[in-house]
Amino acid sequence: DHSKRRVLKLQCDMKKTSSLFYLVLTAHSAVAFGFTCLLQNRQRHLPLASSITQETESTIDVDEAAPFVWSKQWYPVFPLAHLEKIGNKPVAFKVLGRNLVLFEHAPGSIAVFSDECPHRHAPLSTGKVVGCSLMCRFHGWQFDKDGSCVSIPMFPGSDSEREKIQKRDAFSVASYPTRRAGGLLWVCLDRESPPDLSPAVLVPESIAEKAEWMVQTFPVSYVSMVENSLDPTHAPFIHQGVRDFSSGENFSPDGATPIKRFELLGPSTINGFTLEHSPYQKNSSNVTVQRQFLPPCLQKTSLPGYDIYLYFLPTGLRETKVMSLFPLPSIKFMERFPSRMLRAVLDATHYLYYTSDVAHRFFLQDSLTMVGQDSRKLHSTNGDASKVVLDLAPSPADVGIRTFQRWLRKFGHGGPFSDPTAVIDSITEPRFITLWENHGKNCPRCQRMLARAKLIEKLSHRLKGLTLFCSVITGFIQSFRGSKSFLAWAGLLVSLMFLCLERMAVQIYEKLHRRTDIPEIDVSDVYAY
Repeated sequence: DHSKRRVLKLQCDMKKTSSLFYLVLTAHSAVAFGFTCLLQNRQRHLPLASSITQETESTIDVDEAAPFVWSKQWYPVFPLAHLEKIGNKPVAFKVLGRNLVLFEHAPGSIAVFSDECPHRHAPLSTGKVVGCSLMCRFHGWQFDKDGSCVSIPMFPGSDSEREKIQKRDAFSVASYPTRRAGGLLWVCLDRESPPDLSPAVLVPESIAEKAEWMVQTFPVSYVSMVENSLDPTHAPFIHQGVRDFSSGENFSPDGATPIKRFELLGPSTINGFTLEHSPYQKNSSNVTVQRQFLPPCLQKTSLPGYDIYLYFLPTGLRETKVMSLFPLPSIKFMERFPSRMLRAVLDATHYLYYTSDVAHRFFLQDSLTMVGQDSRKLHSTNGDASKVVLDLAPSPADVGIRTFQRWLRKFGHGGPFSDPTAVIDSITEPRFITLWENHGKNCPRCQRMLARAKLIEKLSHRLKGLTLFCSVITGFIQSFRGSKSFLAWAGLLVSLMFLCLERMAVQIYEKLHRRTDIPEIDVSDVYAY
């Protein structure tokens, strides 16, 4: 009996222990479930960074009914003003990684080809325009405005045999449709059925005629460049110490103020979206700004009194060509100057600003950060250009970036290089460029300054030698006669003057070809510390 009672007591204790353990486990599960529900409810109602980290590509609806095809869009490639005097020299450029070339086959008429001769795949951009045709420099093959082969100089057969061969498709060059509108030359990569060019992406002709285009190429991806234009609050931090020309003061974190309102006006559609935000700097407390993205290239910023047009051309996976249109102030007293003198003054002013340390630092500050940003994002996606990396967006200031990233996922398939026809050269490191490649070779003002510098260098070098020779001869003659050698000393001074002019011309060339190799740059020379 005693043993039975001990067994019954032990069984009763085990049941109590099991009940207590079950009760604790149930309570723990209930607390965990309640905390999870509370966290989910908080994420649902508050714009926290955690809610954005939970938003993955799979949670964003992809619009399959109306896909945005990057290779079937119109792309602005050059301002028309920059193509007025190209002469018989073809101009190379890229769109979606494709090597293209343009040339003027008639006054005011431009044709665009694939930059590859069908004969031995040499670049046609190294050739020249002969009559109305583009000639390959390698073996002299010529192609008319439609890309048809019209001449094979080394073909030994009869004219009829030559014409029969030249008419074959394999002997033709791919040509692309072009348009001239809004002060720009537009190219479409869809050769068969190019769409209509939407007036919404064009600069009004009245504005394009009075403003000036700034063209630059950056070793930064298209996605990062567009995101940067929709992220105004980076300016007080990344550009610290650089003058903000709109306010006349230097950018500074102390002058920044949190954006209280950054909202999407209307829906985001396949045709783009419009944003509006409150100020992000204390000295512009009453300014409301609108930012509009119109795919594939235009980001338009509307400020009180004027608009800024930025066109982002995806030339390579990690290279973007930016065409900016800024309104120029009208200075009436300068209109009295002769046109040639005025142009020379404006060219020199443009050159001095662009090659200045202030401008150099300003552009490097963005590039240095975004090059690193591209490297890390490509690494996180294993080089997949179709994947969108969703950034944390805890504040209203991040609405612009978040809206663009959602548009890329829903309509743009991740970006322009997700298109199967896009050409991806490299996903590892960007191609670092000189200031000449960045801007100078696409700028008529810089080209004219360089041409003047070469002329001055050539003349100064010759006159320096001539005056030096004359001063030496004069010095010998005067010393032989025993007279004072004033003329000899004057000749030496003039020779020194020409030496200084020659050195100034060389410096113009060196400044325009200054390298921007980011790995070799000391960050303390770029950012404020």
